[in-house]
Amino acid sequence: NIDLDHVDYYKDLDDIKSAYKELVSKVPKEGFIIGDIHNPTIKDMVAHTRATVVDSQSYLYTRTLSVPGQHIQFDASLAASVGHVLGYTPSEVDMSLTSFKGTARRFEYKGATASGALVYDDYAHHPTEIIASLQGFREKFPRAIYTLHVIFQPHLFSRTQAFFNEFVTSFYGADDIVILPIFKARENDDGKVSSQLLADAIQKVNTRTQALSFEEAKEYLMSIPLSSHDVIVTMGAGNAFEVGDVLL
Repeated sequence: NIDLDHVDYYKDLDDIKSAYKELVSKVPKEGFIIGDIHNPTIKDMVAHTRATVVDSQSYLYTRTLSVPGQHIQFDASLAASVGHVLGYTPSEVDMSLTSFKGTARRFEYKGATASGALVYDDYAHHPTEIIASLQGFREKFPRAIYTLHVIFQPHLFSRTQAFFNEFVTSFYGADDIVILPIFKARENDDGKVSSQLLADAIQKVNTRTQALSFEEAKEYLMSIPLSSHDVIVTMGAGNAFEVGDVLL
């Protein structure tokens, strides 16, 4: 799948697509391009390739995996397609996928607090990723039973500004939202966007939203009553996981 991202480098989605088209053009005739070719963006990508195009939707994987989420099922279909291309049997592909336990920083279970609250860490930092990850968390931890606390650290001032409106509507899966200071990485703060501005905007959708420093976030989570019906997710590409580590 292709989304608009890395807006500090690419000027728009067409610019990103041009980079992928260049990559696809380099795959030789004896090679393979695997993807959801019914997706309009992907279909456009592979229209003129010399390689063999494999439709991942032909290998839909619907078995229950250890990691929840529709995006994980989609990835499993891609992986199953790769297995088919490489000559593995369906049973070998199935054994491999059902034994998959996940990766670090993607729906990663970190442990439980003394009160039984569960702590997870997730690398999602783009609106599309946040929506997909929270869908997965709600699949595993339904709202009727669990309270989902999301501690989110925006990544880059440019991304936060470019996707501001998308971020505002990305957290509908969460009950309680804390926005940490923006992880600036390679950028400087130009004063045009802040975690407080983002939290204020999200508050109009979810009143249980606040912008806090790392220390304030730790103090806040330690001050509220937590039980085995609470799930805490630190989220972002920076060091938001430190807040969860303190609770453990």
